[in-house]
Amino acid sequence: MTTLPAGEPLVQLHVDADAAVFLNSGIGVMGRALIAGIVEGHPNLELTAYFSSNHPNTSWLESMQRFNNFHVKVLSLSKRKRNLLELLGFSTGPKPTNTGNSAILYIYPRPTPRTNVRQFCIVHDLSPLRGRSSTAWYGSALFRLALRSCAGRKVIPIAVSRFTRDDLASFLEFNPNDIPYIYQGLESVWFTPLETSETARVRDKYSLPSRYFAWCGDINPRKNIDTLLRAYAAARLMRAELPPLLLVGNGKQEITSLIRELGISDSIVRLPFLPLTDLVAIVSGCTAFVFPSWYEGFGRPAAEAAARGVPVIISSTGALPEIAGPAAIVFPPTNLDA
Repeated sequence: MTTLPAGEPLVQLHVDADAAVFLNSGIGVMGRALIAGIVEGHPNLELTAYFSSNHPNTSWLESMQRFNNFHVKVLSLSKRKRNLLELLGFSTGPKPTNTGNSAILYIYPRPTPRTNVRQFCIVHDLSPLRGRSSTAWYGSALFRLALRSCAGRKVIPIAVSRFTRDDLASFLEFNPNDIPYIYQGLESVWFTPLETSETARVRDKYSLPSRYFAWCGDINPRKNIDTLLRAYAAARLMRAELPPLLLVGNGKQEITSLIRELGISDSIVRLPFLPLTDLVAIVSGCTAFVFPSWYEGFGRPAAEAAARGVPVIISSTGALPEIAGPAAIVFPPTNLDA
């Protein structure tokens, strides 16, 4: 694994943190955990998080107020206006003046200002440029503009897996060894032993059966849910007593009509995004966790399920085989019903 370049010891870290409050899963979960970990683990480091003017005041943001070294700066622009200005070539993020012992971190790549301050951005994957993405056209355009900053060496990209590092290096025409990669960490709650009574309590709370398969994440075409549903329907024809399939999450892809068309409406349980403690209990109690995504830069849900010690079934593409290693059953994403 490559290392980050040396510089003066950091005293101030300025974080473009919109993703931490606007996104419920994936990058949002990682962003919240990263900011909290930095603030708690480095009390002498002053961290300022920058948010758009229309940011939601989440419970996580309220909980962060207990740290004296955590500060919030609300920008004068809404998220939509920021996107518009950045499409026109203007940077709207942090612009610290203390260049010696400060750095800027982008939880998600954004077009960056001209500055002598060290700048880093976390690249989770290249899905906005790789197809099967629910990213709007302007999101893909902004992402491409942001990567120009990396290509011009203004910003140091940090990948979340070896797969993403290699994918990004290919896009930027870099030597892969010039891009550092750091695996995402998981919240400690995923490794904390759970009482059987707590699993049962959460199962009763959501009226779940004693046995069920589980999937969670953003519902979009990249997650390959249509193949998962067809595979489940085919398996039910062979085993009528198959446990139901639980889908946890929201998204832009409409799957209700497909569920109805396959005749499995009575075996599909759908829940919105859940509080973290409930999600941990639900994943802990599942018969197996299934995650057949077409493309993942890391694959956090699969790693979380593995941390709970439940069987994990994943697709053979993207970073999933790298993250799961030998601990998962692997299938091609087009042939999950095998």
